[in-house]
Amino acid sequence: MVQDLPPIIPSVWTIAQRDHAVLSPWPLVHVAGGGLKTIKEFVQPLVNAQKTIWIHPDMIAGLAKDREGLDVLNALIAPAAIATSNLTLAHQVRQLRLRLVLRVFIHDTQSLDSSLAAVDRLKPDVLCCLPAVVYPLIRHELNQRGIPVVAAGLVRSLLTRDHLIEMGASVEIGQPALWSL
Repeated sequence: MVQDLPPIIPSVWTIAQRDHAVLSPWPLVHVAGGGLKTIKEFVQPLVNAQKTIWIHPDMIAGLAKDREGLDVLNALIAPAAIATSNLTLAHQVRQLRLRLVLRVFIHDTQSLDSSLAAVDRLKPDVLCCLPAVVYPLIRHELNQRGIPVVAAGLVRSLLTRDHLIEMGASVEIGQPALWSL
């Protein structure tokens, strides 16, 4: 799952996006939508289509962003990985020995430095760089850690998507129109 990331990772927030992801050729889907009451039903079509699921608990309405919330997610859907930018939650993911996709927001040098320090401490399975458009500027610092990198956010064109892929990142995209190669 981790070393061989697909070039494109659909990110789904809505049922329409989820339905497109079910039909997409991509084996991995980032789930960033739904609510606690409906998350199992939201994810089930993806599971039925044999997609690997990364779940983003920070975005699941009604879910506690703590260890108990992680236990609930595992009991309901057993995701392949937990994607989060919440460092407290990331530590709990590590304590539970779950796969961690650490999402870092890079907007200046200070955020880059603090994000790299968190990466070095947590040693995530995957590093997700947001917004994707900063990846070309900092790819050397990110790639030095030997962790697969996903670029996400603000990918609005095929040109941007393809450039990021050529530079070595997988690209997480919420627009189904940009999912096909």
